[in-house]
Amino acid sequence: QFGERWETSDQATPLVGRDREMVELLDLWIRAQGGDGQVATLIGDAGVGKSRLISEVLEKVGTSIAIRVIRARCLSYGQEIPLWLVADLLRSFLGVAEQDTLDVVRHKLSVTTTGLLAEAGVEIQAEATDVLGEVLGLPPGKSLVTNAGAQIRRQALIRDIRLLLGALSDRAPTIVVLEDLHWIDDASADVLVEVLADIPGLRVLVMAAQRPGWTAPWSEWGWTERLTLRPLRDDEAALMAGAVLGGMKPSPELEQYVADRAGGNPFFLEEMLRTLIETGGLAQRNGSMHLVPGAAERLPSTLTEVLLARLDRLDVQVRGVAQVASVIGRSFAVKLLAEVMGREPAALEAPLTALQRAEIAFPRRGSDVEYVFKHVSLREVAYNTLVHRRRQELHLATARAIAQLYPSDEYVEMIAYHYGHTEEHIEAAEWLERAGDRAAGIYANEAAIAQYQEARRRLVLSGGDETALARLDEKVGAVLATVGRYDEALELFDHAVEIYRQARNFEAVGRITARMGRVHRIKGTIEQGISRLQPILDVLASSGPSRGLALLHVALAHLLFANGRYRECLEASVKGAELARAVGDDAILAAAEMRRAAGLELLGCTEEGIRVGEDAIPLAEGAGDLDTLSILVSNLGEGYFRTGALEQGRKYLERALELAERVGEIASTGYTMVTLGEVLLYLGLWEDARQRIERGAEMLQSVGDSWYAAYPLLHLGHLELLEGRRQLAREHLNSCLAIADGTGDSQAQRYVHWLLGRLEIWDGMPEACLERIEPLISEEGPYTLNLLATLGEAYLDLGAVDRAFDLVQQALTGPQGEDQLLYTVEGLLIKGRTLTRQGHHTEAAAAFDECLSAAQSMPYPYIVARVLFEWGLLNREQGQHDRARERLAESLAIFRRLGAAHDIERVEETLAKPA
Repeated sequence: QFGERWETSDQATPLVGRDREMVELLDLWIRAQGGDGQVATLIGDAGVGKSRLISEVLEKVGTSIAIRVIRARCLSYGQEIPLWLVADLLRSFLGVAEQDTLDVVRHKLSVTTTGLLAEAGVEIQAEATDVLGEVLGLPPGKSLVTNAGAQIRRQALIRDIRLLLGALSDRAPTIVVLEDLHWIDDASADVLVEVLADIPGLRVLVMAAQRPGWTAPWSEWGWTERLTLRPLRDDEAALMAGAVLGGMKPSPELEQYVADRAGGNPFFLEEMLRTLIETGGLAQRNGSMHLVPGAAERLPSTLTEVLLARLDRLDVQVRGVAQVASVIGRSFAVKLLAEVMGREPAALEAPLTALQRAEIAFPRRGSDVEYVFKHVSLREVAYNTLVHRRRQELHLATARAIAQLYPSDEYVEMIAYHYGHTEEHIEAAEWLERAGDRAAGIYANEAAIAQYQEARRRLVLSGGDETALARLDEKVGAVLATVGRYDEALELFDHAVEIYRQARNFEAVGRITARMGRVHRIKGTIEQGISRLQPILDVLASSGPSRGLALLHVALAHLLFANGRYRECLEASVKGAELARAVGDDAILAAAEMRRAAGLELLGCTEEGIRVGEDAIPLAEGAGDLDTLSILVSNLGEGYFRTGALEQGRKYLERALELAERVGEIASTGYTMVTLGEVLLYLGLWEDARQRIERGAEMLQSVGDSWYAAYPLLHLGHLELLEGRRQLAREHLNSCLAIADGTGDSQAQRYVHWLLGRLEIWDGMPEACLERIEPLISEEGPYTLNLLATLGEAYLDLGAVDRAFDLVQQALTGPQGEDQLLYTVEGLLIKGRTLTRQGHHTEAAAAFDECLSAAQSMPYPYIVARVLFEWGLLNREQGQHDRARERLAESLAIFRRLGAAHDIERVEETLAKPA
């Protein structure tokens, strides 16, 4: 936050040659004030006048209306500091000054979030104070995402900035100025793209300035504007030259010289003329300014040479101050400069005044403690005059001075940057690792990897101990796993585990091996993961309760669950929960209980699983573990769904979807959306179901191959089956089965075999259904009730009525039939059909009545229609023709509303037959 040269100097040159651009920007501002937000990117070479044009726009609009202006600037070395631009944007937004203490920063942040986010609620206010404070160097706050992973916190950061900008726009038209974007850090660019997507609906004008060579991610958006600032024309350059010369008209010779040498670059033109003035290269004759003979030959030919010549003309002491200041940055606090130089601030007053008179650097407007180089090019030239060894000395002094004078937590990356330019390997490694931690914490993954790897290299050079190297390997591996580079991550984890084993640090061994288990789970290499965890569990089992051992058991439970070994999964999750309680870790306990609840549900103990899951929710909320909380709520939605409480399941899944979106994990969000689509399918909202499933499928496609990919195909296949598109259903279901077989997902395998079995029955191939399903009945796993009912239906179609009845009774009286009402109705329907075939009409009617009552209570309209159809057939057989026609007509109306083509055809054929 500092003034430009025309804002801090009394001798500012007027803006020349930018009338067209000025009109266009002012027009964009008018549109933005009306709620049609605009983004304008100004592109031009250094010195062409991008910042000056922005400043003039602000001057014009600021005199006519009360507006809010937020300004942020990238630094030439800021690409190494993740979220630098975002932090600078927040400092401007909050009015944070460099000298503000952390307490002052915290107060300003709290006041802003409380005021602007009043309507968003206390939870969002706490979250915003937490994640925005982290970017500004504040310690973690207390919110639902305090202990969440880096990805979740980054999504929260994006969401909260969007909320703040929207709230600010509601209060006043706003201008956001972003300078020097060609130096933007990747993390800020990622955040900025998400935030700028909201601009069209806000009263906001964004003016972003950059040099050519960098392409803004939003440049392809059709609604943004690009303004390329061209060099000045010769007549415009002559007009500006006259202004620099104090109103004196340049001679034709000087005009031509300026046009040829400056190339229409305003800053180059200004510096060239000032150099000529300072060196006596100009003379006044006959009311105009002329070149002194020989002056042109002595003048440097490039902007860099001109600036270098200006520095060379300074007194040695003054030039030395400029060189030291250039190491600090374009702007530099006097107290920091004094600390680096080992002098009192008062002793720098004279040289700083000399720099101001020479128009090299100016004091920041409104402050007498900070200076800024007139132009970034001046700072670069001054920096490049330093020899390598001197630069290293000054970077080291700067790093130590910042650490001494400022809150180190806020300036970690800046300190690490300066240490990175020194040969002090031990100190550099410490700060580079801390910078890596900050980068990983804000989901700046590539920056984190680079910082950690450089810290490791420095440790090797300094002869650091092996455990320190293992610690860095673990951190790099964790980030590699986050970005999907799983094999590299596993290799580093293996190396770290071996070092920790040798050091007998079994807590670390358990922690890292558990992380390896999670990586294998994501990769789908389940057996490898189990094999990797088991021997470590055996080693740690005798060491007593520990966090590492608890993590191992939970990781094993995840792997066993994915492998369909649900009883073993329950044992592992129970053990993990016991250990988590023993060590007092609610986050691990929540994860263990989440997995136990899911295992119970898939073993048919749905009610118990729901109770365990409900009890685990406060644990996950208290631990700030949104990943576990999201899965818990999703599993509860599926659990209530199985019990037949479809609307309750829908509500939980809608909340789970909100949480998944808040987590920002695309795969989890896509899977939850697909599952919600499944619930809508059962509720009879087939069009809504298709939209959800297809949207979830799109999201899951973006994350590549994974076990998630089976589920959109599964539920789309189910929907196509119900709608009567059998060939398309078969294609989807077979594709799903191929994925499930490849990943070993027994849950998806059993579900898809059930649906394929139903398809084979409808296609008149009950023998194929028997061959498919009978081997699955002896296996433990989910959907046993459905499989038994479908098997019974196949035997019924083959005429083996007694066998069909036995299978249906087995389904209805088994443990799954007690609390999985959703699937119980399938069995009741087949039981009614079987009893009808056996001639037990009263018992059949009772089964249909029970089935209809259960299906209507959910509500499950497709089964309602099917049971009405079968009951209608029973009524016909009983000679109750009016009742039969009434039930068949009611069934047909439901099938038509749903769009169940196969069933519509069957009912219509039945109605057309004589009674």
